[in-house]
Amino acid sequence: MKKNWIRILLLILPYFFIVSTFQLIAYNIIGLPIDSKVGEIPLIQKFVIILSTCIGSYLTILIFRRYIDKETVFSLGFAFDRKSKKTLLIGFVLGLLIISFGFISLIACNELYFIGFEIDIFKLLLSGVIFILISFYEELLFRGYILNNLLASINKYIALMISSVLF
Repeated sequence: MKKNWIRILLLILPYFFIVSTFQLIAYNIIGLPIDSKVGEIPLIQKFVIILSTCIGSYLTILIFRRYIDKETVFSLGFAFDRKSKKTLLIGFVLGLLIISFGFISLIACNELYFIGFEIDIFKLLLSGVIFILISFYEELLFRGYILNNLLASINKYIALMISSVLF
C-alpha cells in the first residue's frame, strides 16, 4: 500500500503558513486590521483577500506537486477535452437546478422573504469572480490534492468520505 496519505499530513503546516502569509500581505495592502469582521469588509477588499488565498493555495499545491509528488498541477484533473466540456456543462446545469430547487423550496415554505433589492452590475460580477476563485482553490486542495493522494493510498470510498469530511 502506498503511503501517499502522508503527503497530506506534510501539506498542513506549509499550507497554513503560506496562505496565512499571503492573507497578511493582502490585509496590509488594503489597510484592514487583522481582526476585521467579515461582514464589515467591503466587497473589493474581500476580493483581494480571496485572491491572496487563492494564490497562496495554488503556490503551495504547485510546490508540493512539483517537489514532493514529482507531478504537475495539471495532473490533478485540470486538462480539458471534448468530454470535459460536456461534463462541465452538465455540472453547471445540474448545480443551477439544485440551487434553484432549494431557493424555490425556501420561498414555498415562507423561509425566504424579499424586502427589496437593487442590482449593482459591478458587485454582481465581482461576487461571481470571488465565488469562482473560492471554488478553484477548494477544488484544487480537496478534490485535487487531498483526494488524489488518498485514492492512491486507500479504498476509493473511504478516500471520498475522508476528503468530504475535510471539505
